[in-house]
Amino acid sequence: MPVCEICGEDVSEVKECKMCGVIFCQDCGDFERELCEDCIFEMENGEDEEDFDMDDEENFFDEDEEDFFEDEDEEW
Repeated sequence: MPVCEICGEDVSEVKECKMCGVIFCQDCGDFERELCEDCIFEMENGEDEEDFDMDDEENFFDEDEEDFFEDEDEEW
């Protein structure tokens, strides 16, 4: 019997999500669209990992932390 990777239950039928590849049951996604509940949520809420810019320092430091690192560099 197949196991849903989202809820962990033994189920009679599963599908593979066409976006992320997770195996899900009918309770954990949309069989017609072949999308798991996590990908459906991301699509509906506009959350996309690609929107996050790794080069944008504002995502990592506040102004005080940036000043701290600048001061350390000047000491060396």
